[in-house]
Amino acid sequence: MTQTNFDTAIFSRKRVSEFTKDLTIGQLNKIPDGLNHNIIWTMGHMLVSQQLMVYRRSSLPLNIKSELLERFKSGTAVTTSVSEEDVQYIRDKWIELIEQTREDYENGLFKTYDSFVTKLGIVVNTIEDALWFSTFHDGVHLGWIMEIRKLVQ
Repeated sequence: MTQTNFDTAIFSRKRVSEFTKDLTIGQLNKIPDGLNHNIIWTMGHMLVSQQLMVYRRSSLPLNIKSELLERFKSGTAVTTSVSEEDVQYIRDKWIELIEQTREDYENGLFKTYDSFVTKLGIVVNTIEDALWFSTFHDGVHLGWIMEIRKLVQ
C-alpha cells in the first residue's frame, strides 16, 4: 500500500508541474478575487506540509529551507510575492522530496511518529498514515491549483 502512496504522490506532483509549467511569475503569484492564496503559495504549502507531517513528526530533520516554513505552513496566507529564485527552488524540490521520502522509508529511517488529528478529524498515528494523508492533502491542493489556473490565464 505504501508504494502506491509514493506513486500517487509523484503522479499528483507531475500533474501540478504540467499545469503550471507555462505560467509566468505574475500568474503564479496572482491571487484571484475571493481567495487568499495563489498557485505558488499552494505549491509551497504542499512541500512544507509533507515535510512537517512526515519528517518533523518523526523527529527527523526537514529537507527544505527553514525560511519556507513560516511562509507556507498550515494557517498562513500569501503576504508577499514569491521570487523567481524561490519558485525555482520549489520546482527543484517538487518530485525530489517524494523520492527522498520513499528512499528514507525503504531504508527504515522512520522509527517513531508523533500522532495528531487533522482538521478533517482524521487520526494520523503512524508514518504510513502520514504518507497516506500527505498524498490525500496533495490531491486536494491539486484541485485548487487546477481551479486557480483557470482564473489567472
